[in-house]
Amino acid sequence: MEREPRGTPGPDHHHHHDHRRRGGFHVTSGASTFVTRDGLTGVLETYAAERTEGVIAALVLEGQGLQIQAVGPPAQLPGYASSIEDMIGSIARSGS
Repeated sequence: MEREPRGTPGPDHHHHHDHRRRGGFHVTSGASTFVTRDGLTGVLETYAAERTEGVIAALVLEGQGLQIQAVGPPAQLPGYASSIEDMIGSIARSGS
């Protein structure tokens, strides 16, 4: 699964980031794009809350929006990173 930076967020992004942090939820990486082995392109972002960390990936598959979320305790989630990447990278069109 390839990840490409999406560029520098504009000033509005920083305002929303600060707002989320006050609520206990904050984004820990800028959004990056990914490409599955089948050539589908999506967006991935990581986040942290009070006792959890997670990854949210989103893409369009056959005209439908698809969201994948993996959440776990901060001490355990890094151990699953390669499995999560493999799962997201394996998403494919029907019949592929």
